[in-house]
Amino acid sequence: MCGLKLCIFGKKAKKATREKPEQTAVPTAPQEKPKTHVLVFIMLECDGRAFNNFIAQLPKEGASHNQRYEQPSLNLRGFKTALKAQYARDLRKSQIGKDAGVLGVAYFGEVLLDPTFESPSGLKPRRQTQSGQNVGLGDLWHLDAVDASPSHSVGRGEFQARDFSESFVARDEKGTTQELRDSNGQGTAVASLIGGNNVGVAKGVDIIPVKYLLSEDNTLGFSTIAKSTPMSLFESLQWVLWHVIKNEKQGKAVLNVSQGTRPSWTDGIPDPTEEEQALSDPWGHFWEALNQQDIVVVTSAGHDGESTEDAAETQSPRRLASPGAVAEQTLIVVGGSQRSASNSEELEFWPQSNSLGIVDVLAPGRDVTVARHNYNGVWRKGDGTSLSAAIASGIIAQYLGENDLHALNPGGVGRTVKGELGQIAVSGGDTGKVQVHDEEASMSERDGYGFFTQVTV
Repeated sequence: MCGLKLCIFGKKAKKATREKPEQTAVPTAPQEKPKTHVLVFIMLECDGRAFNNFIAQLPKEGASHNQRYEQPSLNLRGFKTALKAQYARDLRKSQIGKDAGVLGVAYFGEVLLDPTFESPSGLKPRRQTQSGQNVGLGDLWHLDAVDASPSHSVGRGEFQARDFSESFVARDEKGTTQELRDSNGQGTAVASLIGGNNVGVAKGVDIIPVKYLLSEDNTLGFSTIAKSTPMSLFESLQWVLWHVIKNEKQGKAVLNVSQGTRPSWTDGIPDPTEEEQALSDPWGHFWEALNQQDIVVVTSAGHDGESTEDAAETQSPRRLASPGAVAEQTLIVVGGSQRSASNSEELEFWPQSNSLGIVDVLAPGRDVTVARHNYNGVWRKGDGTSLSAAIASGIIAQYLGENDLHALNPGGVGRTVKGELGQIAVSGGDTGKVQVHDEEASMSERDGYGFFTQVTV
């Protein structure tokens, strides 16, 4: 009997053991690829309040790339940031864009976003112009740097005793301002022809260089080829417009442009439309304002096109003078001439210059004496339609100084000058020849300058 004890009959059971659970991998969320946005530059026409409201409504992911571009009393404003490509492409036609007066958007490449941070959206202090360097207040704004090196500030240098009291340098993509110094000599050469003390056409004209071609440093820290960005071009034109208004130079201002700029900024978006390409160009948004303030714009014909159709696709601002383009009636395009081999007193077409139908006038472009920007010598010979445009700009500046076209025809000075170029042309023998010297070198006599209206070539 078992009594009150519970008895279990049968085989003795094995002692139970706890099985270890299988090791299973903990599921992890798939690694997200970094979000790629597009760097954009948004161009607007609005007042300060609308500008601030617009910025406040934009997505904040690209805030680390934010930069504002504005000048007092001007409604042409710009804003750089990073946005999703499709959002940016829809912006102009969205309600936000319409309320803020978005004119166009420039796209310049994809970017990986940095961690977001809050940046103030209020009006930032106005950028100050540089002082004590390479420009004087006056009648001609030149979109490039001038290097007033010691070789041109002593003796009979081109910029000796000039009042270099004010200048402007656009910011680079990181928002920093580079020095005004001329890195390749183009600005110095052109400025010397416009108003240099020796080789200048308009020796009494003041020159205000505006640097918008900015140098990039390579991995060794040396500067590479200078380039423009949509922001640097926009900011430079914005400053020129503001400066002319501030100093009441309407009808007395000539803007000489001797460097190429891209016809569109649509990097980073697939299959851009013709409208998107056209509206990405800062020039198109400034042209009406430049004309209203009677700022005459002069540019070179260049050397990379043989027809008007080619001109419409080039990197030179001359494309804006193509038939049907925004500046067809006002932009002055200058081609190159040379001394005739058979008669040194006559000028003829320089074959290396473009002979486009949009060229308004020819000026010397071959074997022209210009200031050298480095210390190897004070002067040199140069070729190019940029030099032709500089000569024409100097003569036009003199013409505007002697004739108050703004009072006669406000808002129509550019159109008037473009139509009257043949009437104010001078022959090669009308200007004196100049002998220039320095301690080490002597240049031969410089040919007298002249320019004449475009002829059929």
